[in-house]
Amino acid sequence: MREVVKFVAKGIRKNKYIYLLAFVILLITSSLLFINNAQISSTQDELQQAFDKREESLDFLISKTLIKKRYVGLPENQQFALDSLLVQENYVKRISQRLSEGDMDIAKDNLAFINEYLDYRKYNFIHFENEDLLEIEKDKLNDLAKHDLPFTEQQTPVKTVLFTKQLLHLLLNPLTALIFLLMFCYKYTTDERNRTFDFLKVNSLSNPAIYYGYVFSFFLFMVGYLLFSVVLAFLPPLFTGNLKTVYYPLEVAIGGNTAIVPAWRWLLYLPIGWGIFVSLLLVVASWLCKQRVSLGVLAGFIFLPLLCLYLLAEQLGFSMLNPIHLVVGYDASLFPSNQFIIYLVGMLLLLLILIGASYPIFRSKRMLLRMKGRASGRRPYQPKSQLKLIQFEHLKRRRDGRIFFVLLLLTGISVGTSIFVNQQYKSVDGKIVKAIEELQSFFISNQFKYKLMEEEEEVEKVDSTDETPLVKFSEVMEKGIALLEEVKKKANTPAFHHLYRETLKSLGPGNSQSYKELESNQWSVTTMASEEQQKLLKEREMQPWPIGGLWISNFDDPSREPSNELASLLKMVQEENEKYGHSAIFTAFFYMNHNIVWSVLALFVFVLWVSLAEEHRPDRTVHFLVTKPLHLRSVYVSKWAYNLATACLFFLFSGGIAFVVSWLLGGYGEADYPIPTYAIEETESGEGQFFSPVDNVYFSFDSVQGMVLQSVALILAQIFFLNSLFSFIGRWMKNQYAVVIATLLITVAGYLFASQYPSLYMMFNPFLYFNTWHVVDGWQSILLESPLVNVGTGCLVLIAAGTVLFLVGLIPNKGKVS
Repeated sequence: MREVVKFVAKGIRKNKYIYLLAFVILLITSSLLFINNAQISSTQDELQQAFDKREESLDFLISKTLIKKRYVGLPENQQFALDSLLVQENYVKRISQRLSEGDMDIAKDNLAFINEYLDYRKYNFIHFENEDLLEIEKDKLNDLAKHDLPFTEQQTPVKTVLFTKQLLHLLLNPLTALIFLLMFCYKYTTDERNRTFDFLKVNSLSNPAIYYGYVFSFFLFMVGYLLFSVVLAFLPPLFTGNLKTVYYPLEVAIGGNTAIVPAWRWLLYLPIGWGIFVSLLLVVASWLCKQRVSLGVLAGFIFLPLLCLYLLAEQLGFSMLNPIHLVVGYDASLFPSNQFIIYLVGMLLLLLILIGASYPIFRSKRMLLRMKGRASGRRPYQPKSQLKLIQFEHLKRRRDGRIFFVLLLLTGISVGTSIFVNQQYKSVDGKIVKAIEELQSFFISNQFKYKLMEEEEEVEKVDSTDETPLVKFSEVMEKGIALLEEVKKKANTPAFHHLYRETLKSLGPGNSQSYKELESNQWSVTTMASEEQQKLLKEREMQPWPIGGLWISNFDDPSREPSNELASLLKMVQEENEKYGHSAIFTAFFYMNHNIVWSVLALFVFVLWVSLAEEHRPDRTVHFLVTKPLHLRSVYVSKWAYNLATACLFFLFSGGIAFVVSWLLGGYGEADYPIPTYAIEETESGEGQFFSPVDNVYFSFDSVQGMVLQSVALILAQIFFLNSLFSFIGRWMKNQYAVVIATLLITVAGYLFASQYPSLYMMFNPFLYFNTWHVVDGWQSILLESPLVNVGTGCLVLIAAGTVLFLVGLIPNKGKVS
């Protein structure tokens, strides 16, 4: 086995793509460092704002209490409370001063302030802090003080192990695990095609030695990748002397509660869990390779069980027997306790058992899986006379592995989108809990103001015993805080989202006011569409997608606002009303709305499509073609037809798989979910349309299913046009790589030109219609101020432009083929 390991490892080291992999890792690391370093410290700003608010509350409360003391005196408990407030003020001012100087080493002073505030509560005076959040903050501060650590940047870290954690999440994830599996399969099939196994057997090596050698050589390669990634990720905290930040406490949401977990648990779990997961995949893949199955069958035998394990985890929750938690869904279940060690040990034992069980499989000379179409049973290649050129192109792509590679990546993109959407939906409960806590803090702040006003009334009306309205307001705030606390306890239950929305309605009297009762200068699309959509949802008994009650229109997009302050406010409102779901329909909406299809089109151009330029370089086969009774025009047409057919089929196939996966995760969804669509002018009937005086635009509601189907039709037209452009460029160039680059550059330039210079004549620019969702929802018609910009026009323009390019490509070249 040692000889095989050396042989395979030598082949891996000589592969030029290994150095490319190292370069990509270095590029990702340096890019992340640069991006994080360029960002403003959000953690420091949050701390500064929090303590400025505390200082303001304390100053206000102390001044009012001193006024009361001067005029009517203070009871003993309130005098003690005043003394405590003065001590708290001293701590808060000291902390604010440090933060303004850029020093975030405030843990001890912050902890002293919290302890003083907790003692202050026993005096039964005015409360001004959310005690639940204060307990979480205290736990975090205890950990910081214990290890003598300051606060540090959490969102965009640079010098601490939080950067290490962030980078390891990028380098060690399910996608990189599947890439490793793909590399193993490619290496195996290449060596099998080159008869390397026969060479090894001639040298008196047994089957177990050969297959174990292949597996262990990739184990070593994986360990090398892990060590390189981990060492690289630890360099910034190592050189800046911040290795102690491995103990930095991080918050993990568990239902309606929050646990404090040290960062070192992620740093330990991520590489070990990822390594065990990849090792399990390699062992199972080696079993299938021993059976000499095709790459497609191998992928099916591995990805389908992985998908089933993920579906089981979604339906049944966390399980110590499910290996999918090595890379997905482990934070809340494992990290709050030391249970992650038991889980890792259990998965390591499973790996050892599988390695041991591999011996009889590797030693056996029988095929446990009898696949049809192997060896002598395979029918020889017999092309049909009418489609022989297309079949020939497909045969070339299949033999060099591109068909499998593209299908695998397309399925990964589509299914990965489904899983990402589902994971985002799972995190929505934690975001709602944070929103509840912020609302509780708002109520506490209001209650604090009402209490102060009560104290002022006591000073002015000493002899009065009547209950004032301020007391009632304070009680309302108290009930609101208690009600939100009860809602928070329902986190991770089926009724949580509905209960949260109903609670918001009951707490916000302004929410019941219709926009029709407001002045017309407040009738924005966001306000009107949100209310009208809520009515439709109530009629159809559907749950709204946004967390809050607003559907934010494109007019309120933060990127359109030149003012930074207003843009930040719009961004906050947008985040509070973010859309979440996990049904098949919602996933399709997310896919189209975020233009994920761009990555699919780029993949077609980069990997799948062929052109006449390929016959010149990199493989100079054009001279062979001219010796055959063929016109180059026929070759050009066959390549164009092959590109179009495969791209459409692959797009629909991968999209169908993702749709089924999303269906299994969250059901089909609400096909009639109303989505606002824009129009520059009123339709003839005007039925179902609304006019916004603020934004000077009409809008109506269309079903999400119909809009998704329109998007699919527009994408197929995009494929038709892009294929014609690619084939046209390849007709006149003699280098395939140059064709790819030219196609991408022209497409990007055309799209940017259409986006930056909107005008009526741009409706004839085919690149305008690559912004799929904004064409479907009518936003492009608003930007160009033309009702003609729609899906029908887009399909016509794309198909017409593609047809013209295709026909021009049929013009014969007067020069020689060479």
